[in-house]
Amino acid sequence: MENINYNGKSIVLGSLFLTTGNPAHITETVIDGNNQERVVIIENVTGTTTVLCGFTITNGNCYFGGGGVSCMDNSSITLKNLIVSNNLTETMGGGIYLHEISNATIEDVIATDNACGMNGGGIMISQSEAFLTNVKALNNYSFSAGGGINCQGGNIIIENSQMSGNVSGWSGGGGEMNNTNSLIMNNVMVSDNYAEGTGGGLVFFGNNGTVNLSNSVITGNSGSFGSWGSIGAGILVGSCTAEFTNVTFSDNFCETAGACWVSFGTIVTFIDCIMWNNSPNEIGINDSPTNPTEVTISYSDIQGGEAGIEVPATVTFNWMEGNIDEDPLFAFTGEHYYSLLEDSPCINAGIPDTTGLNLPEFDFAGNPRVLDGRIEMGAYEVTVLISADFIASYTEGPAPFTVEFTDLTTGYPTEWEWDFNNDGVIDSYDQNPVWTFEEQGYHTVSLTSSNAYNEDTDIKEDYIYVVGYVSVDEDIMPIASQLIGNYPNPFNTTTTISFSTTKNTENTELIIYNLIGQKIKSLINQNMEAGQHSVIWDGTDDSGKTVSGGMYFYQLKVGKNISESKRMMLLK
Repeated sequence: MENINYNGKSIVLGSLFLTTGNPAHITETVIDGNNQERVVIIENVTGTTTVLCGFTITNGNCYFGGGGVSCMDNSSITLKNLIVSNNLTETMGGGIYLHEISNATIEDVIATDNACGMNGGGIMISQSEAFLTNVKALNNYSFSAGGGINCQGGNIIIENSQMSGNVSGWSGGGGEMNNTNSLIMNNVMVSDNYAEGTGGGLVFFGNNGTVNLSNSVITGNSGSFGSWGSIGAGILVGSCTAEFTNVTFSDNFCETAGACWVSFGTIVTFIDCIMWNNSPNEIGINDSPTNPTEVTISYSDIQGGEAGIEVPATVTFNWMEGNIDEDPLFAFTGEHYYSLLEDSPCINAGIPDTTGLNLPEFDFAGNPRVLDGRIEMGAYEVTVLISADFIASYTEGPAPFTVEFTDLTTGYPTEWEWDFNNDGVIDSYDQNPVWTFEEQGYHTVSLTSSNAYNEDTDIKEDYIYVVGYVSVDEDIMPIASQLIGNYPNPFNTTTTISFSTTKNTENTELIIYNLIGQKIKSLINQNMEAGQHSVIWDGTDDSGKTVSGGMYFYQLKVGKNISESKRMMLLK
């Protein structure tokens, strides 16, 4: 038999992991109780540096409190980087038992395959101030309550933790938290737990302060069917005030209320939650005339909507704004099975103002909790990659040529940088700017769209074409053509446009534009011999449709050389 008793001393006890950081030392350094006694006893310690770190603690067996690790009546204790497995107690805390600890930290601890005859198969915390982070309670069993974790009284914070595969003979398969003064749970996975009676995943009952559960996934939890008549496969909450924010409930099942059962004397608020595919229904509510119940739901995706919730007459039920009843479009793949696809209706559908919600900085997957200016429903934010794109109202026209640009970027950008001169200088920060091009020729336009997390740039080369002269080295280039004019002008049905070329030319094009710079018709587009030429315009566009009366421009292009534009008036 191996065991350790701190004998009231405030000391740091660790394996070589404490100095090397090599996790192999955790599994290699085993303290084995040989099923005869508690493995580690830390009692009546008054110091502030009491630490147990870097061990596997196994095969403890005792009647009362903590088969693996028993901590009682201590001022401060830290349990970290431990594997606590296959321990047994006939009463409370099969793996770990904490009682009346003024400052307890449990960090990077796995409590697995432990069992108890009463409460807290994996971990039992009683009347203590405790902070749990990166804790996994896996495959533990309790005969009564809290298969994974059981908390009674005190002030408790649990974050970035997991309760999975645990079983309770009555309530709180994953965990049961009763009579706490304050309870905060963030980024917690509660999955595949079972309770014979109530709360397959979690039970909150009789808590004094507000229960806050956020950024968490409640899935695959279940209860018994038949004579027991289990209720609240995901969560049972009763006789307390609770606020559930950005919690995803899915695929939980029992006889009554698959996602959550709200018991009498409860004031509960659901904000930004998803309840989908829980069986037989999402929410169940009961009430007592002497212990009134109030349920408020806002900005949540509830399968079956308001009509799917049976509300007793004495219950105050507030179905607020922002709720939807649409398939959330879970990813159903990878580590984060219940994250959202990019076209989910839950994206940017959460409460617009998160002030006062005390949200954690990151979502369940470690992404910043609020992306793109508005929070998602459920436990996950969606990082949509930005893809920059834009269009112009017109792409060809005479100088000065004013163009309206429209941003078509996807991925929720919050900032825009436009370069209209291809010189690396930002010309506009507006989302949909208006720009006037003064110089003739081709203009390359670029847009960089971004938010706090990613960016993308779209470059459209030679996107805008402006009529005028071609300037090279600040001189006007003489071109091998001349636009003479049109006659008659004004005209009613037809007009003849004349031009000359001083030498044989290639790619000669005569173009008609309307007053706002839209290309109406290409009268010629061919190679030309030297000499004087003329072409008749009959007032139709490229499709052969007669255009309306008004002012029109025409312009001659010879290769890359561009003549000035001239005006003509079509009378109707």
